Amino acid sequence: YGDVIEQKAKGLGVDPNALAAVMFVESSGSGFYSNGDMKIRFEVHIFLGYNIAGSSKYFRVNNGVHQFRETETGEWKNLHVSSTKGDTQYAALAVATKLNKDAAYKSISMGLGQQMGFNHKACGYSSAEEMFKDYSKGEDRQIDSMFNFIKNYNSNMLTALKKKNYENFVRYYNGASIGSKDNKNYSSKMGNYEDQYKAIK
Repeated sequence: YGDVIEQKAKGLGVDPNALAAVMFVESSGSGFYSNGDMKIRFEVHIFLGYNIAGSSKYFRVNNGVHQFRETETGEWKNLHVSSTKGDTQYAALAVATKLNKDAAYKSISMGLGQQMGFNHKACGYSSAEEMFKDYSKGEDRQIDSMFNFIKNYNSNMLTALKKKNYENFVRYYNGASIGSKDNKNYSSKMGNYEDQYKAIK
């Protein structure tokens, strides 16, 4: 995506190496799993926050571990385990859509930039489901939307990226609730990926 990154970076007034770093740290530089499904991450705490009737029977955060089950008496399964196919993420999404489709799609992050569904307006979509369907068509859609998000969500986020103040950028990009330890780890990775992308170029 080198040419696209260069063009988008110029339009935003940021270093293209910094933009590439965002993609690498969020999705390892690929918007799809090995089986062809788009990369998603189902965030249980977001879905539970919508207070959908019956949601606590299927979803929980247990000692910091996001879990779900497919029946009210079924075995609890851990989410966010390492996978090249994302099968657990899609299984959780399937359960959630049966409870409330809109809230379900708002509760996942998607694609190369891992934008949350509830940010669909800043990404250029009328709904989280529309965003999901469009992202599933290709990484070019994901890239365009990621840059829309960086441009439209919060001017402070864009300013932080221009200045390569990655800790401030991460607070806006991933939400103010991110812990200081996770922020430092994320920010450090961005710096490392920036250097790696420079070396690749």
